Amino acid sequence: MTNSNATLERRYRRLMRLYPRSYRDEHGEDMVGVLMNGAGSGKRRPGFIETLDLLHNALTIHARYWWQMRAATERNSLTVRNARLVIRIRLAVVAWLTFVTVMLCIAGYWWIALIVVFFIALHLLFVRRAAMHQWPPSGGTATRA
Repeated sequence: MTNSNATLERRYRRLMRLYPRSYRDEHGEDMVGVLMNGAGSGKRRPGFIETLDLLHNALTIHARYWWQMRAATERNSLTVRNARLVIRIRLAVVAWLTFVTVMLCIAGYWWIALIVVFFIALHLLFVRRAAMHQWPPSGGTATRA
């Protein structure tokens, strides 16, 4: 292995540290091998776009791991067991925020209303998540051991 290849591999491995450890253990060697095979001869450092792509993918993998961990822990939480209550409360908050947004627009404070719209969207996202993780599933009863 030439000096430039060793330098490039070391830099790829440094970028791979951005990924979660369990993902690196499972896919790290394959990814470095693919990156090294795709690199041109004499290349000493990863390209800008390549680095951005690795960073984007690392953030995506971290988000996916975080989301899976949250979903697994929420299956036994109060929020999921009382999903209908959570949905009703959040929809009431959305209705109230919508009223506030309309009143702000009428008063001419549309720029503040844009900020409130963000919170409306956030509450609707939480309503969707609560509906997706509803326990027990609607249409039947479930027994828990």
